[in-house]
Amino acid sequence: MLRDRGRVAEKVISDLKRSGQESVDQLMEKLSSNKKKQERLDSEVDSIRAVIQSKEHEIARKEDEVVGLKRLIELETNEKEMEIRRIRLEIEEQNKVIENQQKIVKELIVLNDYTQTDLIQANSELQSRIREKNDLQLIYLDADQETANLHFRHNTLTDQAGKFEKQITA
Repeated sequence: MLRDRGRVAEKVISDLKRSGQESVDQLMEKLSSNKKKQERLDSEVDSIRAVIQSKEHEIARKEDEVVGLKRLIELETNEKEMEIRRIRLEIEEQNKVIENQQKIVKELIVLNDYTQTDLIQANSELQSRIREKNDLQLIYLDADQETANLHFRHNTLTDQAGKFEKQITA
């Protein structure tokens, strides 16, 4: 009986050793597996960090581009406004010239006895000035239309820039 107990105890001890060895082997495998998993996750984190840095760089570049576009729009708008002012001044000066010429022609007709040829010639000159005035008015209207188009383009670009900024910040 003592021997049976001794054998049973030895068997239990042997089973425990084997079980302990298997547990250690399993733990080592798990540790190795977890270490590989950790290395893979670290690699993914580094990759994601690189992507984030790339995106941040791209966002900064796009923001610089938006600033550049805004400056360009401002410059173009200022140039067109200056051109419109210049054209308006020219039109005003031409209107004054035309008014003065019309007055002179009227006075000359009343005061002088021009021949029919002189009257036709004066009338022709007056019509030429009126055509110039009309041409300048057309130029003024074209400039006004161009200004309206620029304002529309400016508003469109501003809206696009706003949408772009929203996309960047989103």
